[in-house]
Amino acid sequence: MLKYSIKIDENEFYLACNEELVKIVSDSISYIIRSTRKDYIEIIKNCLRNDPDQTYSALSGGLLRADLGLADGMSEAEAVISAVANSVEMRKAKSTRNTLGGINLVVLRKGVESLLDLPMASYVSNGQEVEWLKWLLTSGDEIVVANYSVLYGSSFPTSRTGQAIMGKGKGFKIRGEHSGDINQNWITKALLLCAEKQIVEKMEKSLSEIGS
Repeated sequence: MLKYSIKIDENEFYLACNEELVKIVSDSISYIIRSTRKDYIEIIKNCLRNDPDQTYSALSGGLLRADLGLADGMSEAEAVISAVANSVEMRKAKSTRNTLGGINLVVLRKGVESLLDLPMASYVSNGQEVEWLKWLLTSGDEIVVANYSVLYGSSFPTSRTGQAIMGKGKGFKIRGEHSGDINQNWITKALLLCAEKQIVEKMEKSLSEIGS
């Protein structure tokens, strides 16, 4: 009579189970990234359009558009939003001894500065480059055009906006309600005060549904 006795090594068993579980979770996370990236992008776009300081609205059709000389403020604002949205990166977070992995989402990996070299960030007027996006996002309360101010009216034939031109004055700076510096501006406020909470909530919900 032959007898066979096979014992399962507890450590090897748990290791094998963990490896299989990590694979299952990893595959699920890959699917989540593929299927939800567009949702995160929409969250970011909506928050930029409905930012706390209403800068998007002011660029699209308010006095900020006239101040900055934007012929089509909405198109320029949408171009900025598209650039931010296109910067979204989603990757799997590696598993560790204490976790089975997760999702890393990065917006503007190189910072807001990466937007300032894009074509829509400036235009040429009377032979001079107008770096309107740099002024808006980084200048704070500093005067950006010395000895000139914005003159409002609809009777200026050379006006890019039909609302205002630059004329001799004390100096021009971005309106206080919309001015920003490199750390706090239209983009960062929209991401931190609006998009971040929604993104975290959606990620937590998606990850909690793995295996359910």
